Amino acid sequence: MCQTSYERTLSKHHSWIVRKCVGVAIQLFVTRDYLLNAIRNEKEAVNEDKIREAIARLVAVMENVYTRVQRIYESRNILDLP
Repeated sequence: MCQTSYERTLSKHHSWIVRKCVGVAIQLFVTRDYLLNAIRNEKEAVNEDKIREAIARLVAVMENVYTRVQRIYESRNILDLP
C-alpha cells in the first residue's frame, strides 16, 4: 500500500536515485506482527491492553518528531515543494 501510494504521488517529482532510496526504505518497514512481538516482553505475559498502551506512547513520540520536522520545513519554506 505504501509503495503504491508513493508511486502514484511523490515519485513523479523525485529523481531515480531518490525513488530507489524510498523503495529500500519502504522494504524496511516492519509488519504489524513484528511490531507486536517487539512490544511483548517474553518474560511476562502482556495483554492486548498493555500493547495498545505501548503503541499509544509510540504514536505520541512519532507525532512529536513529525511536528518538529514540519516546523523545520516551515522555517525553511520547503513545505510547498512539488
